Amino acid sequence: MNWGKGLALFILFFIAVMMTMVFIAFKQKNELVDSNYYQREQEYQSIIDANSNLKKEISGSIISQSENEIIVHLADSLSRKDFSNGKIEFLKMDNQKLDRSFDFAPDENGSWKVSKQEFSIGLYKVKVSWKSTSTPYYYESDLLVSK
Repeated sequence: MNWGKGLALFILFFIAVMMTMVFIAFKQKNELVDSNYYQREQEYQSIIDANSNLKKEISGSIISQSENEIIVHLADSLSRKDFSNGKIEFLKMDNQKLDRSFDFAPDENGSWKVSKQEFSIGLYKVKVSWKSTSTPYYYESDLLVSK
């Protein structure tokens, strides 16, 4: 084989690899974590303030999971004082169709529970927000849901 045929085969191989990469790239999904991403970015200072309000009250995680449930547990000081506007979002990073959003209010023990059957196995970004005595609170964490 002479150098002309080798060069032609190399160019054809290169083109085939590039076309394969373009085909794979077009099948890739590029979803935002949140559908209201830009609006939330503009409101981000209020989220920072709400998060610092929470850090003054508690340290550590407010989310845990048992064998069958995901549990949000608020300290007594946060759950008994004029609780309002509780919202919790579970955002699935790799599939927006599996996102879940709930309104919540803690029970007399300061806990709120949801069944794991509502979720698929995998990593979720959890965003919890509420007001207590007109003070906003915000918590965000990653949660690996296992069954």
